[in-house]
Amino acid sequence: MKVHFKSLAIGLVFGVTIASTTVAFASNTVQGVFSQIKLVVNGQSKQLNSKPVNINKTDYVSLKEVATLFGYTTKYDEKTKTYSINNQKQTPAPTQAPAPTQNVGVGNLKGTITWQYNKVIGTKGDVGAKIFLIPKNFDKSKISKNDGELFATIGSVPKDSGLQYVKANGYGDYELSGIQAGKYYLVISSKNTTRNFQEDLSDYVVSTLKPIIPNWDIFVQFNLHMNKHEVKEIEITKDKTLDVSYDFGNTFL
Repeated sequence: MKVHFKSLAIGLVFGVTIASTTVAFASNTVQGVFSQIKLVVNGQSKQLNSKPVNINKTDYVSLKEVATLFGYTTKYDEKTKTYSINNQKQTPAPTQAPAPTQNVGVGNLKGTITWQYNKVIGTKGDVGAKIFLIPKNFDKSKISKNDGELFATIGSVPKDSGLQYVKANGYGDYELSGIQAGKYYLVISSKNTTRNFQEDLSDYVVSTLKPIIPNWDIFVQFNLHMNKHEVKEIEITKDKTLDVSYDFGNTFL
């Protein structure tokens, strides 16, 4: 009668401890006891998933497990009752370590936005002027339509988007801090001066901002169509504060 051990008999010269538990098989087959052997491969202790069995002072362990521990592969053919062992070790493909994240640092931006009230009073702070800061390579598809609308209408900045927004205070001053170093477009929309809205926006403004600003039509309606505005390309430098101020002059209406 065939013995249903799909295993390899190995004379292990490790310190073998025979457990007291006896494994009894059907009559006229074999008897054995579980072995609590320790297996060390290249100096490293290995744990077997299936318990080794000792029969007549010979330890039997799983062929598949042992082959795997030594880096070989096995394949069993049910028809021929044959195990094939691939004697070419499966060398894992080298993994490329991810490039370290470059710490480009952060910088700051500040300035004063003004306008000309009249010849008598002269310069006043453009209180409430809107300041948008948009990365030069910004991918507008990465934020949702709703987030884009909120940014365009009330300056709500989506989390981790890289966008920045602030309003000029009661003196026309503004400040943005902790900006990741890099190149940006600075968009300033006046609160107190208007433009000739019958004129189209400049080609520069459209070609520069439309590809990177989400919900472009809404952004134009709320910030550029009626309001005087200025668009500048700037660069934020690590540990530096860039000062960008602007005067809108007189209002159109």
